[in-house]
Amino acid sequence: MGETIRALSVARARVCGQEVHDTLARTRDLGLVTAMREHLGDEFVTAATGAEPAVMDEWCDGWLDLPRDVEERLRIIDTLFATFADHLVAHDDAVAWFAMPNVALGGNTPAATLRAAPVPTEVAPVLLVAARASIS
Repeated sequence: MGETIRALSVARARVCGQEVHDTLARTRDLGLVTAMREHLGDEFVTAATGAEPAVMDEWCDGWLDLPRDVEERLRIIDTLFATFADHLVAHDDAVAWFAMPNVALGGNTPAATLRAAPVPTEVAPVLLVAARASIS
């Protein structure tokens, strides 16, 4: 695995340069933050990530790097919303699901569960199972 990462790093530097690659990566991440803010609102993003709107502004303006754990949380949220959409669950119902205490999550809300997880990807399967269980 380490050799593959080194090879990709060399290829990235030769093809577009590290600076261009990093700029593109930031654009992709900032697009994720912007899309979540527009689609769900700052209050929802704050509840799920713990980030205040002023910090989100700094990410979107490029002054602060998007922390990996926040990116993971946002990608998990995106996946969960896609799951609801695939099952024709109304957007408002999907948003409400994140704020409702859930038995499968020990009585915690999905947003609180995701926000509290030290490693967001570790709770992703539990959240996905809870989401699918709520789809009727």
